[in-house]
Amino acid sequence: MNALHDEMEPLAELIRDTDIESLAGLRAKALVTIWDSRPIGADHDGSLTYDFEWSYRSLLAGAVAVTGLSDLFGSYVERIKADATEKEENTVAAPSVVAAAPDDTDPIFAAIDIHRRAVAAYDAYCVQQDKLEAEISSDDDPRWIAFEQGLHRLREVEIDAECELAGVVPTTIAGVLAILKYAAEREKKGIAWRDDLIDSDDEESKRGQSWYYFVHRNIVQTLEGVA
Repeated sequence: MNALHDEMEPLAELIRDTDIESLAGLRAKALVTIWDSRPIGADHDGSLTYDFEWSYRSLLAGAVAVTGLSDLFGSYVERIKADATEKEENTVAAPSVVAAAPDDTDPIFAAIDIHRRAVAAYDAYCVQQDKLEAEISSDDDPRWIAFEQGLHRLREVEIDAECELAGVVPTTIAGVLAILKYAAEREKKGIAWRDDLIDSDDEESKRGQSWYYFVHRNIVQTLEGVA
């Protein structure tokens, strides 16, 4: 196979680099593309690998020339180049933390939404409690047991969401404002944030920290990126 490659490659390279204006020339480029399209090897898992980009580009150029579409294709290429240049000129390197950005670019918004939904699901489920207590006379009632199990699951989801929220560093000033506003909104309703969260960077002391401790630390990190 190597001997055949050594014999064919100089001719194939000449055909690739030669401009054509006839169907015979186009046929020659097509044959070279078929030759180049053979696998050049295989990965350890048996997947074949190919390397024939330049051959395809040569065949495309030949087809454009023979079919009389050089002007049309040329204008298309120039337009693509101009668009790329304009995009590069209008692109400004963004810092790691920007002053403002769409909500979906800052992970804090998704974390707030997840926690808000978890709290809403828990609160909605709790509404059933008064009705069940009026109907059920024993804690052994299957309906009460099922209710408590469901309540426990939703409580765990809410706790996990609060812990996750404490670990998210805002990447925008808008995100900083959002988490501060959300924290105040919850406090205004008389619902306190947890004060027994363990810092993964200080596991030896096992000392509980408030939810605000982590949020304030995250905000400092954000603002240091802006400064």
